[in-house]
Amino acid sequence: LSYPGTAMSVPIRLTAIAATEDMRMRAYVFGDERAVPESYLHVVVNDLVVDWFRWGNNWEDAITIAANEAGGNAFATDYSGPADLLENALYQEGRFDTGRLAASKDVFAFFDELLGQGFSGSSLMLELFREFVPIPAEFVDTVFEQDFYNCLRCDPWASAVAAQPFDAAGFAAAIETRIVEPLVDAQALI
Repeated sequence: LSYPGTAMSVPIRLTAIAATEDMRMRAYVFGDERAVPESYLHVVVNDLVVDWFRWGNNWEDAITIAANEAGGNAFATDYSGPADLLENALYQEGRFDTGRLAASKDVFAFFDELLGQGFSGSSLMLELFREFVPIPAEFVDTVFEQDFYNCLRCDPWASAVAAQPFDAAGFAAAIETRIVEPLVDAQALI
């Protein structure tokens, strides 16, 4: 977001439309000094709550506990320091090759290549799958979307998926435009 002004503002009210309990919002602030909130509490995670023996895998839970102790709405700082730590954090040259995706001979090869390159599932990726690999009409009312997209090769729909027209080049171009290029741009900002 860009706007004229003398102070930073995070549009939290916009998130209320799709808010869920304990919803996370991440704000990345780059500047010469540390940023802290003025209209919300800033909490510090209790180190005794963090499961250090499991590499802190309960960090999000520890933040929730701290926020709940502060009344439910708060910010916590995950990191404050030099930005060079984030070099290649979002994107590194050569990470994705949408040309190889576009050359896939069928939807199954495309999916394998997608996984092999390390693309992850997201709401945006799901939108693209809905567009380029729709659930075959005969299964729309009988299969859960998650089950379908997690296993395109599964019976009884695998042959119906294989029989559908598939635009590997179009799907790859959409991934380039809607996923890869924004990651490249975001990494450049860092």
